[in-house]
Amino acid sequence: MEKIIISLMVLSLVVSIVGCSEDDFETGTLHVSKAQNQSGRVISSADIKIYDADDGLVAEKAGKHELKEGTYTVKVTAEGYQTFEEEYTVSVNKETSVTPKLKLKSLIEDVKLENTQATVEVGADFVLPAIAIATMSDGSTKEVAVQWDKEVDTSQAGEYSFTGSVDETDQTVEFTLIVEEGTGSIDIGIDLEQPPTAPTNLSGEFKNKQVVLNWKQVDQDVAENDNFGGYLVYRSQSDYKLGKAIHSTLVADTTYTDSDVAAGKTYYYQVRAYGGQTGMLAGKFSTTLEVVID
Repeated sequence: MEKIIISLMVLSLVVSIVGCSEDDFETGTLHVSKAQNQSGRVISSADIKIYDADDGLVAEKAGKHELKEGTYTVKVTAEGYQTFEEEYTVSVNKETSVTPKLKLKSLIEDVKLENTQATVEVGADFVLPAIAIATMSDGSTKEVAVQWDKEVDTSQAGEYSFTGSVDETDQTVEFTLIVEEGTGSIDIGIDLEQPPTAPTNLSGEFKNKQVVLNWKQVDQDVAENDNFGGYLVYRSQSDYKLGKAIHSTLVADTTYTDSDVAAGKTYYYQVRAYGGQTGMLAGKFSTTLEVVID
């Protein structure tokens, strides 16, 4: 009788162990509280999402979440606030607590061009400013890219007005170009200089969910000049349409990483150098690079 009872107990224990799934032994708790502002007040409109290491969505709300052991990303967005995005490690039988604290966005209050008017003679080459200076709500300033409403044409004398849309704001900037017959000079408020040459050997590779671009620097003497501004990368989803600058601050390096890409899309990239006394005299575009996101 004792043997039978012991055998039944062993069998019961085996069945109990077999009946437990792998997840039962490898889960921990990720406790995500409701998002707060810097004063500690709850932001009721905040959108909370939790992703696993493979970018798979595992939860879309605050609370306690039983998850497999591993690394998870908590991403919180709310209108008027900077995005909160942090990684957390979930360990077996342990609770990891997260209280997302969101910072207010620093908004653009004013945007200006360094020069708003130029005078050239008929047939002269002229490139509109590609960068404007934005004053932020916190008092800081930064460079922002400008996209103009039309191309420059100096084939006929006249006064031409241009309106530029500015990244990150609905504000616009205005520029006036005066084209004169046979003036024998060009007045743009600064000494006329030759723009940088076009960057060459533009290449790109999609890896780790982002596109890494590389190119050959412009002429060595230009790149090492104190007045050399840097580069802007432009991107489009059409090979026949000029793209928009995907960052607002000039980069000095000959590489750039674009992490805002989506699977199944095709992107077309170009790079442009900027120089001159202000560092904002635009050069020619590089050749176009096509990158397919698998």
